[in-house]
Amino acid sequence: MPTPIESTAAGPVEAFWRFRTRTIPVCIALGVLGAAFAFLTGGDTKVTTAMYLTDPRGVPVFRDGTTAATDMQTYLNQRARFAVSDSVFDQVIKSIDEPEVDLEYLRATVRSMVEDNSSFVIECDDADSDRAFLICGEVTESYIELTRADTQRRADIAIGSLQQTKSELLAEIPAGQTTGSIQNIEVDIADTAKQAALFDAGVEFVDAPRAVDQSRLVPTVQYGIAAFMFGVLVTGVLAWLAALRRPIVSSPEGAAASLGAPLVGMIEEHASSAGVEVVATNLANGGTGILVVSGSTDASNHSDLVAGLAEAWTREGRRVLVVDGNLRKPRLSARFGAGLSSVGLTDLLGGLATESAAIRSVKLPDGPAMSFISCGQTVDHAASLLRSANARQVLTNLQERYDVVLVDAPPMMDRAEGSALASVADGVLLVVPSGTPSNDLTALRRRMDVLRAPLLGVVYDVADR
Repeated sequence: MPTPIESTAAGPVEAFWRFRTRTIPVCIALGVLGAAFAFLTGGDTKVTTAMYLTDPRGVPVFRDGTTAATDMQTYLNQRARFAVSDSVFDQVIKSIDEPEVDLEYLRATVRSMVEDNSSFVIECDDADSDRAFLICGEVTESYIELTRADTQRRADIAIGSLQQTKSELLAEIPAGQTTGSIQNIEVDIADTAKQAALFDAGVEFVDAPRAVDQSRLVPTVQYGIAAFMFGVLVTGVLAWLAALRRPIVSSPEGAAASLGAPLVGMIEEHASSAGVEVVATNLANGGTGILVVSGSTDASNHSDLVAGLAEAWTREGRRVLVVDGNLRKPRLSARFGAGLSSVGLTDLLGGLATESAAIRSVKLPDGPAMSFISCGQTVDHAASLLRSANARQVLTNLQERYDVVLVDAPPMMDRAEGSALASVADGVLLVVPSGTPSNDLTALRRRMDVLRAPLLGVVYDVADR
């Protein structure tokens, strides 16, 4: 009975990286879609116009009751704010009379800013260039109309006050007589009316509205980054939930305990010589007969381990035969220079070739040679061929000629061929990658029990894949 599995539930970041073959492509796809959406739907037309104002200093209408003139910068800021006020927008809405153009719409699309010491700029952004020009023009006209009315109102108030003073003076002097004070008041009334007429809306001139090209690069990048980060958030949460349901084995001891087999070593990427030597030493007694080396999944580094064990045992003086039984991904055949068209295992099992024709010699660098059988021709129903009585007989005959027959098998969880080879082996060595779901190892242990395959040991692959 296997001991309880030592497993770890991954955090969100670890879960995202664990499922990176799915999460990262999704995030990239969302980022590309977001950028494409911004690029295709962006590009609003920006229409600008500059309004140059009359200096109000010295104009009686704008006197504040003291001898101090109006501060020009304060005046410009006040006028710029008035240009985008609700009063102006209400006038624009009445003039345009379109359902889409309401107060909220104008607040979002129209802006104003002081440009220099005598002007401010009105900007309008809209996907429809004609409407952008229309709104910009209407804002300008509404501003001028309302400001003209405000100037006249100020003048009327000032003139009314002067006329009231004049009436009071006339009531105090005999009929038909005038005084210098009354004459001065009449001059002030005339001057105020003249200044109001000259000042009018306080606008010297207005630039014709013009369109300014807006780059689509900034919104494209912004939307792309936002969509990518949204994808990271969503896929991270989904990956985390999936990881909670499928905890992983986080240590060599946990992998060995879950499979109920001894830990015979650990390997890193490309099966380093130090790790292989430890495995070869620990299997010195059990590594005889037909030894099938497989992995729990396709991510395991078992093919390199087979090559490393074969080299280590060959240098010890043992007669080693390596068989590439990974028919779908024949890595060893490619490593030892055997093409898919060469005579190999499937030809031998199918009775299409002899042992002498299938076995080739592979000389190690600065060392002895070992024997090798490639995967052979591609065949249908490969699992049935590997489970056949003829397969057992062929492997038994080969075993009599060699101290150990090392078979590189497909992953046990992914391919039926791996289970077929395990069923005819004298021993099975399993490579378990770091981060393998504990549920998968439980299922693999049960499969090994059904096959009655002797599990010699577990090799923990610590490389991050």
